[in-house]
Amino acid sequence: MRARLAFLTLMALGLAAPAAFSDELKGRLSKVNIDDKSITVVENGTNKEVVVKINARTQMAVAKKARHVDLAKVKERVEKRIKKGINIEVTHENGIASKIELDRKKGK
Repeated sequence: MRARLAFLTLMALGLAAPAAFSDELKGRLSKVNIDDKSITVVENGTNKEVVVKINARTQMAVAKKARHVDLAKVKERVEKRIKKGINIEVTHENGIASKIELDRKKGK
Protein backbone atom coordinates (compact mmCIF):
# COMPACT_ATOMS: atom_id res chain seq x y z
CA MET A 1 0.00 0.00 0.00
CA ARG A 2 2.79 2.44 0.90
CA ALA A 3 4.62 1.60 -2.30
CA ARG A 4 1.54 2.44 -4.34
CA LEU A 5 1.04 5.72 -2.46
CA ALA A 6 4.70 6.66 -2.94
CA PHE A 7 4.45 5.82 -6.65
CA LEU A 8 1.29 7.90 -7.12
CA THR A 9 2.84 10.82 -5.23
CA LEU A 10 5.94 10.73 -7.45
CA MET A 11 3.78 10.55 -10.56
CA ALA A 12 1.74 13.55 -9.45
CA LEU A 13 4.89 15.55 -8.74
CA GLY A 14 6.37 14.52 -12.07
CA LEU A 15 3.33 15.72 -13.96
CA ALA A 16 3.06 18.97 -12.03
CA ALA A 17 6.76 19.84 -12.16
CA PRO A 18 6.90 21.02 -15.80
CA ALA A 19 4.08 23.48 -15.13
CA ALA A 20 5.99 24.85 -12.16
CA PHE A 21 8.93 25.82 -14.37
CA SER A 22 6.82 27.68 -16.93
CA ASP A 23 6.80 31.47 -17.03
CA GLU A 24 3.75 33.66 -17.58
CA LEU A 25 4.15 36.70 -19.79
CA LYS A 26 1.38 39.30 -19.97
CA GLY A 27 1.53 42.29 -22.27
CA ARG A 28 0.76 43.66 -25.72
CA LEU A 29 1.50 41.71 -28.87
CA SER A 30 3.60 44.06 -31.00
CA LYS A 31 5.18 41.94 -33.77
CA VAL A 32 4.74 38.62 -35.51
CA ASN A 33 7.65 37.14 -37.46
CA ILE A 34 6.36 34.31 -39.64
CA ASP A 35 9.78 33.38 -41.08
CA ASP A 36 11.38 33.10 -37.64
CA LYS A 37 8.21 31.59 -36.09
CA SER A 38 8.23 34.06 -33.23
CA ILE A 39 6.17 36.79 -31.64
CA THR A 40 7.28 39.91 -29.78
CA VAL A 41 5.39 40.93 -26.65
CA VAL A 42 5.80 44.24 -24.81
CA GLU A 43 5.61 43.15 -21.18
CA ASN A 44 3.16 44.94 -18.88
CA GLY A 45 4.86 47.05 -16.23
CA THR A 46 8.36 46.96 -17.70
CA ASN A 47 7.66 47.87 -21.36
CA LYS A 48 10.43 45.40 -22.22
CA GLU A 49 10.16 43.60 -25.56
CA VAL A 50 10.26 39.83 -25.13
CA VAL A 51 10.62 37.52 -28.14
CA VAL A 52 8.98 34.13 -27.79
CA LYS A 53 9.37 31.27 -30.27
CA ILE A 54 6.38 29.32 -31.57
CA ASN A 55 6.67 25.62 -32.37
CA ALA A 56 4.36 22.85 -33.55
CA ARG A 57 3.24 22.09 -29.98
CA THR A 58 2.27 25.68 -29.14
CA GLN A 59 -1.47 25.94 -28.52
CA MET A 60 -3.63 29.04 -28.90
CA ALA A 61 -6.70 29.36 -26.71
CA VAL A 62 -9.56 30.56 -28.90
CA ALA A 63 -13.15 30.55 -27.69
CA LYS A 64 -12.28 28.12 -24.87
CA LYS A 65 -10.71 25.67 -27.34
CA ALA A 66 -7.03 24.97 -27.87
CA ARG A 67 -5.80 25.16 -31.47
CA HIS A 68 -2.47 25.22 -33.20
CA VAL A 69 -1.11 28.69 -33.84
CA ASP A 70 -1.64 30.17 -37.31
CA LEU A 71 0.96 32.96 -37.35
CA ALA A 72 -0.42 34.45 -40.58
CA LYS A 73 -3.81 35.04 -38.94
CA VAL A 74 -2.20 36.41 -35.79
CA LYS A 75 -0.07 38.78 -37.88
CA GLU A 76 -3.19 39.98 -39.72
CA ARG A 77 -4.91 40.75 -36.40
CA VAL A 78 -1.87 42.66 -35.15
CA GLU A 79 -1.71 44.75 -38.32
CA LYS A 80 -5.40 45.65 -38.00
CA ARG A 81 -5.03 46.74 -34.38
CA ILE A 82 -1.45 48.02 -34.42
CA LYS A 83 -2.22 51.34 -32.69
CA LYS A 84 -4.06 49.80 -29.73
CA GLY A 85 -2.26 46.49 -29.78
CA ILE A 86 -3.60 43.15 -28.65
CA ASN A 87 -3.50 42.00 -25.04
CA ILE A 88 -1.82 38.64 -24.80
CA GLU A 89 -0.89 36.09 -22.17
CA VAL A 90 1.86 33.61 -23.02
CA THR A 91 2.92 30.56 -21.06
CA HIS A 92 6.49 29.73 -22.03
CA GLU A 93 9.58 27.88 -20.94
CA ASN A 94 13.06 28.97 -22.05
CA GLY A 95 11.54 31.36 -24.60
CA ILE A 96 9.38 28.72 -26.30
CA ALA A 97 5.63 29.22 -26.00
CA SER A 98 3.41 26.35 -24.95
CA LYS A 99 0.15 28.32 -24.73
CA ILE A 100 -1.03 31.67 -26.08
CA GLU A 101 -4.20 33.48 -25.10
CA LEU A 102 -5.25 36.53 -27.11
CA ASP A 103 -7.69 39.10 -25.78
CA ARG A 104 -10.81 38.78 -27.89
CA LYS A 105 -12.29 42.15 -26.94
CA LYS A 106 -12.58 44.47 -29.93
CA GLY A 107 -12.08 47.90 -28.44
CA LYS A 108 -10.12 48.71 -25.35
